[in-house]
Amino acid sequence: MNWDAIGAIGELLSAAAVIITLIYLATQIRQNTASQKYESFSESQGQFSQLHQSIAKDPELTKLWVDGLDDYLSLSTYDRVRFSFLQGEFINVLMARKAAVDQGLVSSEDYEYWGRWVGSLINTPGGIQQWETQQSQYPPEIRTELKRFMDAEPSFFEVRPEMALKK
Repeated sequence: MNWDAIGAIGELLSAAAVIITLIYLATQIRQNTASQKYESFSESQGQFSQLHQSIAKDPELTKLWVDGLDDYLSLSTYDRVRFSFLQGEFINVLMARKAAVDQGLVSSEDYEYWGRWVGSLINTPGGIQQWETQQSQYPPEIRTELKRFMDAEPSFFEVRPEMALKK
């Protein structure tokens, strides 16, 4: 066997090694991307879940939430602050979900679902009152998105009439 043949075999083996390495790297990147998508989805689901649980576990907070959705302006100053923080948290989680969609980590369908949910919460009498006093704190893009969701979705109390206050 001459040196040219040995060199050609070496080049062939090197090329095969490069191809195998590229296939391995592509597989690792695909797995990493899938893992990031799952983690992002799971994290945002957990954030909404934590908000729901915090309201559900605390009877005082449940009452504040329902009263605030019904008539924000009738709340005491202290309770308006607490309600604003709660509603703001729903909006902040939605903003994080939007960022995850923009990065390709969460599906737009998932974002739309939660956007409609948050829109229905804001679309209550008290939610609208609070939003009108606080919306300037949010970026224009989020204000536009929430307006779109509110226009498309009925009030939470229409979706879940059993939760509306009986007057």
